[in-house]
Amino acid sequence: MKRSIALFLFLACYFFTIPNNKLHAQLSNLSDEFDDASTIVNWTRHIYTSQPANYYETVEIDGLRIKGIPVAGPSGHLTLIPGPKHCGWHENAMGPMLSKRVKGNFVVSTYVGASNKNDVSLPPSSDYNAAGLIARNPKRKDKENYVTASIGFQSSDNGVGVQTKNTVNGVSTLYPNPDDDAGEIRICRIGNTFRTYKMTSADSEPQLLQEIERPDLPKTLQVGLMANGWNDSNDHPPNLRAEYDYIRYGEAVDICDCTAPLPCLPPNISITGETNINVGEKTILTATVTNADHCNTTYIWRPISGSRSSTKASPTFAPKYTTTYQVIATSNNGCSS
Repeated sequence: MKRSIALFLFLACYFFTIPNNKLHAQLSNLSDEFDDASTIVNWTRHIYTSQPANYYETVEIDGLRIKGIPVAGPSGHLTLIPGPKHCGWHENAMGPMLSKRVKGNFVVSTYVGASNKNDVSLPPSSDYNAAGLIARNPKRKDKENYVTASIGFQSSDNGVGVQTKNTVNGVSTLYPNPDDDAGEIRICRIGNTFRTYKMTSADSEPQLLQEIERPDLPKTLQVGLMANGWNDSNDHPPNLRAEYDYIRYGEAVDICDCTAPLPCLPPNISITGETNINVGEKTILTATVTNADHCNTTYIWRPISGSRSSTKASPTFAPKYTTTYQVIATSNNGCSS
């Protein structure tokens, strides 16, 4: 007589025990480590056709030129240099943006460095030459509505640092903070509340920058990367070179999710081993995660009856009757960059 062991696989991430796992997976699948130039097809590059503008001097992923002048950017990064003329996100003016549509609550994070395109050992030196994240209403109607968080040269008064910008119907309010020229930037949405965060060299965890109420913004937004290449005069042309190490998306259920480590992409789990055995026989089943180099993974098999070492990737099973087993693979969110 044969006993059947049916296996059903589930993934749980340590920091995200949430009811809507499907949505969580959808959001994390939007993430990009910028180690494969072919992922450019997954991004919408902002081009305002009503008023044609050259927003992009250079776009590269993983050292491969996508658009413009090649600069041999570092591997595993997205390199963006704004157009040589006036462009940037302020009031109703627009600039470079690579985005994806996100519906509902979310947290998005990037690590970005802002340097001078003429000397990458220095920060940019022109006002409002900075790079970071944007959450924007895709329905413009001649008035811009968005929240940005950026890092770079903010102004001659504030120098290099981080800045939140809240633009309502084409009117921008700026919140500058002197700081580094590189670091992690986050935007988190929970309902109508948007929070911006930064984590630079002096920080051990994300620090809140601003909390902004935006009941006017729709559920679905363009969320992604932005850059400002402001040109306030011929004496100060834009000179930003932005290097994005990654962009990672996740669902935000409560405020704790806004600062929690973002998950790895869901591992691809496969099972090997004999699933039909005779009474009294044993079988070893092995759960394998194909991207285990990105996430240290632990395993829990349920139920524990009929199994030995239920927390191993390859436990031994000897059920006394037909049993359905589940395996849960849990990452510690140790995404490599």
